Parts: sequence; C-alpha cells; structure tokens
Amino acid sequence: MHDPLTYRYKRTLIDAFGCDATQAVAIHKYKPPIHRRFFYALIRTGWAVGVVALAAVVLTGCSGDMRYEQAAAKELQAIQQEEAAHASRDYVGKRHCGPAAVHEWIGDKDIRCTPKRGKPFVLAGVKP
Repeated sequence: MHDPLTYRYKRTLIDAFGCDATQAVAIHKYKPPIHRRFFYALIRTGWAVGVVALAAVVLTGCSGDMRYEQAAAKELQAIQQEEAAHASRDYVGKRHCGPAAVHEWIGDKDIRCTPKRGKPFVLAGVKP
C-alpha cells in the first residue's frame, strides 16, 4: 500500500503507464513510407530512366511517319463497313422475301423477290 504522505505522483508517461516495446529502443531510424521511397528512388535515377526511354523511342522507330499505316487502316475500315452494309442488305432481303426466295435490290429501298414457286414481286420502301 502507499502512504499519502510519502506518495510520489507520476509525472511522466513511463511512470504512469510503464515502458512498451516501441519505447525500449533508444535510437530510432526513420524509414519513409514505400510511396515516398519509390519517389525518392525515381528522382535519384530519373535522369537515367529518361535517357533510356528516349533511346528506346529513337532506336525502335516509334517516331516515324505513320501516314501509310493510317491510310491502310482507313481503307480496311471502309471495306469492313461496305461488307457490313452488304450483309445487312442481305439479311433484310431474306427477312422480307423469305429464306428460300431469291432477292435482288432494285434501288436503295426496293427489293424484287423471286420465290421458288409463284411470280416475282416487288417490295417498295424497305429500309435496309
């Protein structure tokens, strides 16, 4: 037990709560968080990374003229769009005339359907 006349009040945290494992080491070495360490390393070696990236761009020819590739890509896209339009018109013709009938586009919106049996007929105003 303690005597109130000789009792010493706790004046520090260590007196009040004791010492834990983090306070047992007298000298601490600060270690920055991982994102800061990465940033510092990038700054230290950033000029080298920049030179290597520039050399890679120059040596691989990524900065060359791309007009020919772009022209070929535009031609290919036009061909694909044309094929898609023909496929769409073929689908519309089979849908209106039937799968067994032969269909022929007369204009932009007219289809001539020729069934296997019967007379050919024309559908006007069909949207492809």
